[in-house]
Amino acid sequence: MKLNWGHYIFISFALFVLLILYMVYRSYQSDNDLVTEDYYAKELKYQNVIEKSKRADGLKQDITWVNDPSGIKIIYPPGLNNIKGVINLYRPSDKDLDFKIDIKQDTSNSQIIPMSMLHRGKYNVQVDWSHESVDYFTEGVVFISE
Repeated sequence: MKLNWGHYIFISFALFVLLILYMVYRSYQSDNDLVTEDYYAKELKYQNVIEKSKRADGLKQDITWVNDPSGIKIIYPPGLNNIKGVINLYRPSDKDLDFKIDIKQDTSNSQIIPMSMLHRGKYNVQVDWSHESVDYFTEGVVFISE
């Protein structure tokens, strides 16, 4: 059987339909988790987070973190003792790996988040903290490669 131009149009159209059906099937297979379940309530409180971030930017030195062989080392600003708050680490790729840890400064004004709590990949770090009844907020990204 010899194919004419009508057959080629039909084959092209059929392949296009199959491609669209495949894309629909794949879109249902992907997981579309929200970063947070109560995103609307958090959006309403976001102005408070902006104000905390501006206060943290006004400090001489903000909270920093570095990768350490034992985990993530959180370094608090010098001279600020008795910091209270919480550190949120969340993975954009897997919400089951998200966790929170309370701030516990050691004598060197730092804190280690042990490698046993971490998995390889990207973590968004959010530190919501206060010192002498003044609230601050710091956020950033850390990559775990081991």
